[in-house]
Amino acid sequence: MKNYFVQNVPNSHRSHLIFAKSVNSELITPIPNHIPIIFIPIFTFLRLPYLYFKYPSGNFLCEGMSGVYFSSVLKIVRPKINIIYHDADLLFLRDYNHLNGLKKVILNLFLGKIDYVISDSVLSAKSIKKYLKINSEVVYPPVEVNNFKFKPNLNSKQIIHVGRISSEKNLERLIKAFVKVKMKIPESRLVFIGPGNSDNLKSLASDLGVKIEFKGFVKNLNSELNNSLIGYNVSNFEPFGCNGLEYSLSGVIPITGRKNGNNEVLTESKIICNEKSVVDISNKIIELMSLSNTDKLNLLKSLKSKSEKINDKSQSVKFKNAFGKLKK
Repeated sequence: MKNYFVQNVPNSHRSHLIFAKSVNSELITPIPNHIPIIFIPIFTFLRLPYLYFKYPSGNFLCEGMSGVYFSSVLKIVRPKINIIYHDADLLFLRDYNHLNGLKKVILNLFLGKIDYVISDSVLSAKSIKKYLKINSEVVYPPVEVNNFKFKPNLNSKQIIHVGRISSEKNLERLIKAFVKVKMKIPESRLVFIGPGNSDNLKSLASDLGVKIEFKGFVKNLNSELNNSLIGYNVSNFEPFGCNGLEYSLSGVIPITGRKNGNNEVLTESKIICNEKSVVDISNKIIELMSLSNTDKLNLLKSLKSKSEKINDKSQSVKFKNAFGKLKK
């Protein structure tokens, strides 16, 4: 049976493209990029006569809901196709759990067509089981191991956040925690790298009387990372994401929240804090900054060793094996 990869619109994540390639999948773009995702079911329905003959059978690997919308409609006329959902993230499930009755009924029409799930963490798999009643295989997204340079700056007092600025990243608590860190370690600095509207965070920092650097996109990310000691990865929800591993590969000590799939790989209690507590976040940063250089280096070497194992080659093999278990 042929394999297909129904990509997200407008862009696919790198890890999904790697996984799709590992199982020799033919790429399907379910809708032109300029059309909103919500119209995928209608667009697909109108093309059913063509799609009926184009795809008589197959395993349809779906990246996010774009693929589910497309494949679920196709399954109306081709009931024997297999829909394999990947990208089962906790943020989606949190939203699902709070949908009103009609929206949930409509969404369930599509989710009910899913045959298998490959989750990006045990955290996601448990949520999928809880909300959708589906067991799933777990394969962590690969990290671009060779893109990072392990150059620990053990005497640095810089905290860095790399990634988009959004509410689920828990950045307001970081700024409030930084105030407490600054009182204990006056030379400490906080730097934000990445896209997003930072106006509210700048206003909060101004109100609290702390100076923070917002750099947006940077040409040399490795340079910024190698000037930092602590990497912030304490989101409210983080099914996986690769930040914690990327920090570790750069010689930066990550701190994570309790609900973070990175913990399943890094397995280090010293870096975990309560994502709901400003005090706990600040205490964790101070604790890690106060370690001896020997202890910092030993911790970083351990985290690096674990992160290196989640590479393109190893995860492609694991995904191929998981995929082989699921498909008929």
